[in-house]
Amino acid sequence: VLGSSGSAIPTFQKQIIEGGPLTITHPEMTRYFMSIQEASQLIIQCGAIGRDGEIFLLDMGEPVKIVDLAKRIISLSGKEIIDDAEKRMEKSLNSLEVAFAKIRTGRAHPSLLDGIIISYFGTDTPINQIANISVEEARSLIISPWEKQLIPEIEKAILKSDLGLNPSSSSDSIRLPMPPLTEENRRDLARIARSEAENARVAVRNIRRDANGDLKEFLREKEITEDELRRGEEAIQKLTDAKIAKVEIALTAKEADLFDF
Repeated sequence: VLGSSGSAIPTFQKQIIEGGPLTITHPEMTRYFMSIQEASQLIIQCGAIGRDGEIFLLDMGEPVKIVDLAKRIISLSGKEIIDDAEKRMEKSLNSLEVAFAKIRTGRAHPSLLDGIIISYFGTDTPINQIANISVEEARSLIISPWEKQLIPEIEKAILKSDLGLNPSSSSDSIRLPMPPLTEENRRDLARIARSEAENARVAVRNIRRDANGDLKEFLREKEITEDELRRGEEAIQKLTDAKIAKVEIALTAKEADLFDF
């Protein structure tokens, strides 16, 4: 009976507030549901018309799997919205990491080539899946393709990229020296890094806005309470603050790397 002390719903709601997990007896367990008002009316009607120990058979409609009910309660609580927001924010941080990897410093690092894609048997393939990449004396990368015939393709891809590097090949490898950065180069790259960081901040804040909008829509449809809305918004703000803090940490590290002579 929905709303009664014996209903699974209050238990699920309490577990959600506490951060989970939601516990169920068995994923195949089913329940039939009615409201307290419906149950009360049923008892009154049975008492009014029942005679001499008559038995009443009730059509309760379709049963509901308890696991499906738990998933629905999670969705209506806003937790699904918060989880989705976290995944989207994490994707924005991953994109920032990729963008920072493309901003070269004076030192060599294999991640500098993460954006290099080679056509391998007609399939676009990241360079680190077709070659070993190692660092030589901190200022050069050595690329050793698993198949020598890939050397021209790798050279071509590096030259077409925006890395501004000039590869030098031998019979079985490619050497990629890192030219020293001038002070002006470093300032320009730092500006690019700050711009990428701001893009990540904006993306995270936009995700916060969308998530809060979804929670407010749930409130308008009376699927969550004011308290659940408040808790959801607080959780999303806490998530936003944590992700933006990660952006600041990444930017600080990148700027330090750029100006480390």
